Amino acid sequence: MDCHEAKNYISLYIDEEISDNKAEELLQHTKECATCRQLLLDMEFISRLLGAAGQSIMTAPEGLKDSIMEELGHKKGSRLEPVMKLMKDSWKRLSSRINRHN
Repeated sequence: MDCHEAKNYISLYIDEEISDNKAEELLQHTKECATCRQLLLDMEFISRLLGAAGQSIMTAPEGLKDSIMEELGHKKGSRLEPVMKLMKDSWKRLSSRINRHN
């Protein structure tokens, strides 16, 4: 594996979306290449920071969703209600067709 290929696989490795063989190749390359090893360490650090930040995000206040939906006109009796029902029904039909083919 060369540096260009390694850079393409680092994110996949961190997200655990890489085959075992490619992961081994990447780790072997990072043992031999200080630049890619540092990039992998930096990306792992950033991933951990983002994960920690995601855990400390506040939850939305109660009623926020209802308030937003009301503002968007998704409430009973709104002028968009027939359109929303049509869209919902269309998605249901599409979903059932897809499920029949699987």
